[in-house]
Formats: sequence, structure tokens, C-alpha cells
Amino acid sequence: MKKVGLAVLVVGISLCASYGARLSPEMRAELSVSGMASLLGQTEKDAFKAWCAAGKGAPQAERDGCPSDAPPKAEAAKPAAAKDAAPKAAPTEASLVAEGQAKLATRRADGAGLTPDQAKARDAWLAAFEAQIAPSAKAKVALPTPPKQRVTSWFSESGLPFLLGLAMVVIGAVLARKAVKAEALSEAPRADGRGPVDFGVLLGELHAAAAALATRMDAGETAEAAAEAKLAIEAMQLEQFAPLVEARSKLQARYGLAGFAEVFGPFSGGERRINRAWSALVDDHWPEAHDSVNQAVGSLAEAQEALARVIAAQR
Repeated sequence: MKKVGLAVLVVGISLCASYGARLSPEMRAELSVSGMASLLGQTEKDAFKAWCAAGKGAPQAERDGCPSDAPPKAEAAKPAAAKDAAPKAAPTEASLVAEGQAKLATRRADGAGLTPDQAKARDAWLAAFEAQIAPSAKAKVALPTPPKQRVTSWFSESGLPFLLGLAMVVIGAVLARKAVKAEALSEAPRADGRGPVDFGVLLGELHAAAAALATRMDAGETAEAAAEAKLAIEAMQLEQFAPLVEARSKLQARYGLAGFAEVFGPFSGGERRINRAWSALVDDHWPEAHDSVNQAVGSLAEAQEALARVIAAQR
């Protein structure tokens, strides 16, 4: 059942990713127009900079709007616009194209007296300017697609497969979660032949082993004591910590996420301190190892108390 749930979940995620990321036709067209205008506009700007660099000092460069090294001239005061002047009509795509073509014709007629390199740079800029006239005009007057129309168009094209994928994600997740929970709560022997792990019993045995080690280490540091402590810690890591970590899914399935967190918080602290004690013994730092083992005993005792509270709360 778990494999079936995971298979359904994977297929559902694939469908959601495939169809949920698709754009409506209107959105694709809108992005295509704005993208083309932006690309050609940037090409025109780069060509204009190249022309300004090549045509420095030429009168056409100044007339075309290239920056000049001369100090700016004082602008004459402009007459105030009449308050009752009629508002300008909104530009249309045709009017913007006509305006751009007029500018292009004027600039092409103003090309006498340039050197071959300057003429080449200016012709390249004018070609780039001509290429962006129509796309820029179309992008300027294009209105964004209303959100409702975007959703409606997307749903008509991709909504049903997306909803199917979403339903498969929910069904697959539920099936897989039920199978995992049933497996975690099962008391049947595992595939490796070992019997089920009783978290509370193993935790008590681990706490007793850590407390016994702390008592032995209280006697003081010797080479034999350090070697014995290191072997004892390695045995705890392999034979007691590892099975408890492996049993975490059963703990979570039985007592929920809150109960799992309450127990595994101090338990993880004990595991970290035992690992620190092992590292300290490798570095011949007995005081740190001794302190870490004693701290681990306290953390494991807290984990036992937390487990007792969680169990009592469920009765």
C-alpha cells in the first residue's frame, strides 16, 4: 500500500508541475510582446552608445541626442500651458509607428559628411532603431490581461489536468501516510528478522548504561579508564542510540508530532553530548569527556520523564 500511495503521489506531483506552470494563451502573448520589445529596445540602446562613441564631434551625433562634452545651454522659459487646453489623445499603435518612421526618415536624410566608420556605426544604430519601432509601439499600447480572464483561460486549457494531479497528490499522500503509520505501529517482526523496538525499554537501558559509565568515570582518569569509556560509548552508539533513532517513526506515529518533539528534544541532546564525550576522549581531554557524559545522563533522564508524561496524557 505504501508503494502504491507513493506512486500515485509522484504522478500527481508531475501533473501539477506540468499543467500548473503553464500560462494562458493571453499571458503568453503578452509576455512575448513585452519581451520582444525589451530585447530589441536594449539592442537599439547598445547600438546608439556605439554610434555616440564613434561619432564624437560629428554634428549628427548631437542632433541624434548623443551626450555632449560642451556645457549645457540655458533653456528658454516655456510658456505656461493653457488650463482649458484640450487633452492629448491617447497614442495608438499606428500613431506610434508613424512617429517612429518619421524620426527614422529624418535621421537617414541627415547623414552627409561622416567618415566611413561613423557612417557604419550610425547605419547599424538606425537599423536597430527601425527594428524596434513596431514591437515597442505594440508593447506601449498593449493592456494587461485582466486577472479573471487569465484564470478563466488558464483553467480552460490546463485546469482539469491540474485538478486531477492535485487530487492524486492528496490521495497518494493519504495512502502513503496510512501505510507508514500502520507499519510504524505494527508489532510484527521487521524484514531484518529483529523484533519490534520498545522505545521506553531501550531508553531506560540507555540511561542506565550512561549513568553507569558516569559513575565509573567519577573514579578518575587513567589510560585504562579512558579506553574503557571510549569502548562503552561506541557500544552505546551502535547498540542503543541507533535502534532508538530508528524507532523514531513509531514514536511519532503513536504519540503525534508534539509528543515526538517533547521526547526527542532531550534525547537528541543526550546523543550530542555522548558524541562530544567520545570526541573529547579521542583528543585526550578527560575533563570535557567526563562533563559531557554527566550532561548526557541528565538529558536522557529528561527524555524518560517526557516519555512518561506523553504516555500518561494519552491514557
